[in-house]
Amino acid sequence: MTSQQLGLLKADYLEWSGGCEPDAEEDIAVYVEYTRPYYLDKDDVTEALRTWWRETEAKWTVEHRVEQISGKDFSHRRQPPGR
Repeated sequence: MTSQQLGLLKADYLEWSGGCEPDAEEDIAVYVEYTRPYYLDKDDVTEALRTWWRETEAKWTVEHRVEQISGKDFSHRRQPPGR
């Protein structure tokens, strides 16, 4: 998958999910089965979304740990716009 295709996939996923990044295997499976752009390979899309989910989880874990240590609140960064 090219970086341009990945960017389009992420934008499409965010539109479909109401602005939320992937956070469950079930969400990824539903998106891939019913909504993914037809021209993208099912397995490529699944792997790209799983990678994005893992990266998001890792970022959240780091921010959460920083909150615990520093007392700073980063929760506003985890909320999608308009929520």
